[in-house]
Amino acid sequence: MKNPLINPPGSRCQAAPVACSPAMLNWLVGRGQNLSIGNLLKTADLKLLAELRAHRLTPLIYQEIAEQGLTGDVPQPVLARLRHDYAIALQAVSLQEPLMVQVLRELICGGVAPILLKGADARLRLYGNPFVRPMSDLDLLISPEELPQAQGILDGLGYTRSSDSHCFRPGFRKRFMGQIHFTSPNGRLMLDLHWYIEAVANFYRLPYQRLGQMAIPWEYEGMPVRLLCPEHALIHLCLHNYDELRDALQFVDLGLALTCLPIDWPLFLKEAAFPHCQAPIFLMLDSLNQIFPQTVPETVLSSLKHYRPSFLEELALSPIFGNCFSPLARLYHHRRLSDWAAYLAAIIWPHPDYLVAVFGKPDHAAYLRHSLRKYLM
Repeated sequence: MKNPLINPPGSRCQAAPVACSPAMLNWLVGRGQNLSIGNLLKTADLKLLAELRAHRLTPLIYQEIAEQGLTGDVPQPVLARLRHDYAIALQAVSLQEPLMVQVLRELICGGVAPILLKGADARLRLYGNPFVRPMSDLDLLISPEELPQAQGILDGLGYTRSSDSHCFRPGFRKRFMGQIHFTSPNGRLMLDLHWYIEAVANFYRLPYQRLGQMAIPWEYEGMPVRLLCPEHALIHLCLHNYDELRDALQFVDLGLALTCLPIDWPLFLKEAAFPHCQAPIFLMLDSLNQIFPQTVPETVLSSLKHYRPSFLEELALSPIFGNCFSPLARLYHHRRLSDWAAYLAAIIWPHPDYLVAVFGKPDHAAYLRHSLRKYLM
């Protein structure tokens, strides 16, 4: 059987290094107390530390070493580099946190009830200490009805839409896509605003209504926010990481979710069946069960394994055809011929304003060449 660390299911990420062994990952999620981290790092060289840093593990490793009183087991040059990375992570979070607090406060005061996703959720619920969980952007889920209000608030704060958030045609994004990307005025915080969750080549869709109905209340810096219920959080992590698995920290996210969240497994199976996303979830959980043994009940894996994906799902799940299928996958959720016509017309021949915003000039030929390169690579 393939090593899930070297060949993650459906993933387009590069191979994980030897440093990110199952033993280390279990140690990082509190399940590997017998691992001698001192022996592992005793012969650490710059290459190994660079690999650990590339997988965003060094702040977490330093915290675990310090909390477990193992600093004396690690060579001082290695410990100094780990401590340096922790300090850098602390500085990065200290620059992000005020912006996050400001955005959330303004949204909440403006009548928007955000649900924290992905890294923002993991920091609160799984890690406790935000400094050890690097986060590239802030992902928020809101009601589709709250979208105009949220956009107005972000515009008022000086946030700008990234180039890939421009619409092919007016109204296209809200009609066919589920998120908009923003950047803070100082460029220190990227923000993704979602009104539903789509994943795996845009094929699977988790609607806000179901996610919001089961979301749980939480508190962040004295503000009332919400998080996905444990079952939806695990489903989202599995789907998101299926074809966007880039580093070992994402394995730690999943391992902590499996060991820390109070998963109601019958409810989990019911919710996975609602959007018919059992296939990618099985592939992820089956691989995770090899890394973190006995965290997923065999009955759950057996139930998921019996699901048979459709031909279209097979295309979406394929690491070869997924990229090519992605632009058309959203049409699966639109059954009217008028929607298909509007969608295809927009992506084949976008509005000149879109071309100017993205390419600097209304050059349809340049757009078509760029699109072909993007989806055929």
